[in-house]
Amino acid sequence: MKKYPEHIIQICHQNGRKFTNREMIQLSVRAALHFEKIQMQQCDIIGMCVSHSDYVAPLFFGAICAGLCISPSDPSYNVNGLKYVYDLTKPKLMFCDGEIYDKVRQAFDECGLTATKIYTVRNHLEGVPDITEFFEEHCNEMSYVVPPLKEGFEQVAMILCTSGSTGSPKGVQMSHAALLNATTLGVDFAPRLLCYSSFYGSVAIFMLIQSATNCFTRIISENPFSPEEFCDIVKQYQINVSANYPAHIPLLLVSDKLATSDLSSLRLMFIAGKTIPYALMEKFMPFARNCTFRTYYGLTEICGAITSSPIDPSDSVGRMLVNTEAKILNDSGEQLGPNETGEILRVICEIPEVVDACVVGIPDETYDFLAAAGVVRRQGATISEQQIAQFVSERRQDYERLRGGLYFFDSFPLTVTGKTNRKEVTEMCITRRGVEERDKSV
Repeated sequence: MKKYPEHIIQICHQNGRKFTNREMIQLSVRAALHFEKIQMQQCDIIGMCVSHSDYVAPLFFGAICAGLCISPSDPSYNVNGLKYVYDLTKPKLMFCDGEIYDKVRQAFDECGLTATKIYTVRNHLEGVPDITEFFEEHCNEMSYVVPPLKEGFEQVAMILCTSGSTGSPKGVQMSHAALLNATTLGVDFAPRLLCYSSFYGSVAIFMLIQSATNCFTRIISENPFSPEEFCDIVKQYQINVSANYPAHIPLLLVSDKLATSDLSSLRLMFIAGKTIPYALMEKFMPFARNCTFRTYYGLTEICGAITSSPIDPSDSVGRMLVNTEAKILNDSGEQLGPNETGEILRVICEIPEVVDACVVGIPDETYDFLAAAGVVRRQGATISEQQIAQFVSERRQDYERLRGGLYFFDSFPLTVTGKTNRKEVTEMCITRRGVEERDKSV
């Protein structure tokens, strides 16, 4: 960043504000000095529950420089979700957007963190301290020297939570050394990055770090993902690298905006968190013809990726990366071989009228669990449950038939990292099955 001080590192889509590397360094150093002024010690934990906005990046860099540990959460969390995270990490300071201050304060009070001071990052409130006081320290920022880490490079820099797609999120401790391993994107052009992952997600953290270490320009939006805004930003800023969640693709496919949008600047789109059926990606690819599509898996768990490869008809989560070992176990701890699960989902997504699907197991008194599927149809599609079930039956083994039922939904609930919340979809299918069985008995 010091080598190219006039490079634009960040642009906010909503207000158009641009930060150069010099400005980002100045704000980050001032934040680090203010942490020292208020006697925050290395390894102390701070919480962040924020959307992307102007001052999130310098706050992050300032905390890292000060040797603090950051515990982020997502603004969509309710009080119980916030209590779950921060009852574990117990931050000494908390930063949040003004519009969620009340629920953050309530969550902290209910888990005994009444002494934790909470600052707003945007949409400030009267009588509540805000982030601007962190940028009032003045010094020669360009000559600032980051103090040595008390515990070396293995000192914990962040505690990130997994997505919670199948249960409660798990906290993952990430060291400074691990974050440094996430500094390369592996492209031979100057990216203009777009990432809709909230600051809670590992993808957003890695994009932020890469923009600083590689002189990339990062475009941020204060809004959650929407197909319309995504298409507008790609065209306006000529985005060439986009980080997306699997759930974004079905939303784009059902949007009227996609057909009239210019996505020709996209050169790399990577899908993180889980695999996405190739049948869905194949429907999207014609709208971004200059783009390569890759999948990355295991980002939060190992602070990088376990696998990565181009998205192809194999529907794999990717090839194992160099110096990486893994094994896949079932619920009984037994090792699984290739192609033992996931085949039903792939078949359903081949149907042109289907834009998203989720295959789950629902309890049954006789057979323990039965295969069931939730399906989101393309807008205006008339294909029936029976037609999809027949399509699957003709292509899969008898034991893979959807004997637990097939149910249409307008959309699927998502985790804060954009994955389909399989636990909630399972409950939705169980509820729908119960309603249909009651209707039959009447």
